[in-house]
Amino acid sequence: MHATLPRLETTGFPAIRRKRLDTLQVNLGYKCNQTCVHCHVNAGPTRTEMMGRETISDVIAFLKASQVKILDLTGGAPELNSHFRGLVLAARNLGVHVMDRCNLTILEQPGQQDLAQFLAANASSGRTRLPPPSTA
Repeated sequence: MHATLPRLETTGFPAIRRKRLDTLQVNLGYKCNQTCVHCHVNAGPTRTEMMGRETISDVIAFLKASQVKILDLTGGAPELNSHFRGLVLAARNLGVHVMDRCNLTILEQPGQQDLAQFLAANASSGRTRLPPPSTA
């Protein structure tokens, strides 16, 4: 790997400063109901890697301790993680807005018939960034 900092120090490139984290993106696993050639994580129906309860608990703890306002859930199909709904409920209870990167065909899968209603009831959005809930 090439050290880039010395090269940047000799140019007029402005200093990079980190701002406060406002969005946390979490990949809940590689299992998906589709197999897409363009998938950047090679997700699919035969993948078994899924985020476990302990790590989900760590995500919730981080949300509690941080000022993160948006939780962006992705995967494969994040809804196939058995802890998905619990994470959504915990985040919403903390006032965190939830983005679900839903592929929409998951809505037709067995066990997911009430997913759209669940997401609507918990003010989640599929791929649309809405303003976070008011804290007033």
